[in-house]
Amino acid sequence: MRAALEERNAWRLERAAAKVEEAVQKGFLTTPMKAWARDLCVADEAAFDRFVASAAPAYAHLTSYAVTAAPPRKRVSAGASVSSEAADVARQLGLWPEALSD
Repeated sequence: MRAALEERNAWRLERAAAKVEEAVQKGFLTTPMKAWARDLCVADEAAFDRFVASAAPAYAHLTSYAVTAAPPRKRVSAGASVSSEAADVARQLGLWPEALSD
């Protein structure tokens, strides 16, 4: 009987750890929240599920890439003209307007 209970508890811990890891990967939790989330999921799995269902993935941006693998935009040829608005912005930034065409 004791072995069955230990096996059941081990299964619950594994299931809770998997659910928490999925929530971290989707941005619902941060790494420091893992212990709390695991404890909640082990104690009351339905409450953890309600939390994830009602929460926004506020931390998803922490695990996404800032730079994609997309190819760079096509460069403007050296002889291309710059719009007056772009030239004004370049001057405000202390740049030569021609620097925008490179």
